[in-house]
Amino acid sequence: MQRYYINEVPVDTGPRSVIWETVVNWLNKAEKPRQVITLNAVILIEALKNHRLMEIIQRADLVTVDGYGILLVLKKNGYWSERFPGVELADRLLSYCVQKQLPVYCYGGSKESVRRLKYKYDQELVLFRDGFGEKEFLIREEILTLQPALLLTGLGSPRQELFLAKLLPELKATVGIGVGGAFEIFSGLKPRAPATFSNHGWEWCYRMFHEPQKIKYLPELIKFWYGFLR
Repeated sequence: MQRYYINEVPVDTGPRSVIWETVVNWLNKAEKPRQVITLNAVILIEALKNHRLMEIIQRADLVTVDGYGILLVLKKNGYWSERFPGVELADRLLSYCVQKQLPVYCYGGSKESVRRLKYKYDQELVLFRDGFGEKEFLIREEILTLQPALLLTGLGSPRQELFLAKLLPELKATVGIGVGGAFEIFSGLKPRAPATFSNHGWEWCYRMFHEPQKIKYLPELIKFWYGFLR
């Protein structure tokens, strides 16, 4: 695994298997808290104008290739890597932690997604809290008390990255990952883009069609294309 920089924004390149083994190793050794960033075009553009987010990404223990646009930039500059979308990484890690009896805390998503997911996972191992109910300071206190092995935050960027960066130093050995809208997908409330779209760079088009509110990200996507791919 090698680290490459896109305008000071780091990204760790390599095969999915190495990314997976790295995170699983952190979970099993439980030596110290770790933050994982799943980098896509929108997060990268936000980091270029948000000093605090840039700082968090630069200090992250791992920055994965989440978005197809990031993969294209790497290819354009002669770097090889596989994508490991955050939704896939989070899904596999949830299953792994349940299998290994490692506690997980999931914070974010809608009340309905949380209601559905509570029936899907063992509540003694995987605890869900939506992003609209309890006040954030109460969530923080609960996480500090429980000390989960894995902390997934689906609060949207940059809120989820800021939340993790502030809280993780107070935890003993938690692996924290911002997962965006993954809980809505896991619960079945929203569809994930078919492989035909996601594997050819059309996932954002699919998401905007199914979630028109995401069209607000179009200017950032245009900036990304103009700045790095034209």
